[in-house]
Amino acid sequence: MPPKRGSMGPQRGAPRGGGPPARGGRGTFPAGGAGRGSASSASPSAPGTPSAPRVVPGKHIVSIGVKRPSYGTSGRITTVITNQFELTSECPKIYHYDAVGNEEKATPKPLMHELYQKLKQMHPEIFGSLAFDGRKNLYSSTHLPFSNDRAEYQVQLQEGNNAGGKPPKVYRVRFQKTHQEIIPEVLNRFVNGQASHDNDVTVAINSLNVVLSMFPSEYVE
Repeated sequence: MPPKRGSMGPQRGAPRGGGPPARGGRGTFPAGGAGRGSASSASPSAPGTPSAPRVVPGKHIVSIGVKRPSYGTSGRITTVITNQFELTSECPKIYHYDAVGNEEKATPKPLMHELYQKLKQMHPEIFGSLAFDGRKNLYSSTHLPFSNDRAEYQVQLQEGNNAGGKPPKVYRVRFQKTHQEIIPEVLNRFVNGQASHDNDVTVAINSLNVVLSMFPSEYVE
């Protein structure tokens, strides 16, 4: 039976009988792969499959683990399908604010989340489009209009008096801008092999993780 259309046979040097390539050793990654965490196609020559750009880090880049000198050529070419999507950011800078609730004490995450949701209702023009991790990290694409880069709000979760006639508790939530300003452009340089995985890259990744998880954590049950 002739091979199916579009299938890729074993390359020269591959084991006879179509067996799997040898385990371990260098050069066993499919051609076109991007190493750990790869989400690209490993079959640049497959019909109808766009070739993924091959990024080889510059010599000045400090790698995590073993630095890939090039791409392997042994083994069989295959196509890997991953659940991913491309993320681009047009924001030139991300501002980081610390959020402190309940007078410096460690506020439980569910309570802090509830306080922040109340603040969004009270001041949608400020907190309506920010990213909050539910603990203490607040990210904004604009410089918030806080006097001296800090602000304090009083939040009352319950309306009216309690059953015992006591007034509802009023919480204080304070925000203060940190000295850390995040530049998303560092991620472009990082994925293109032009920057090392340093603290700036880690902070930028963490901020985008908060942005991406904000919507499902609030609106998806």
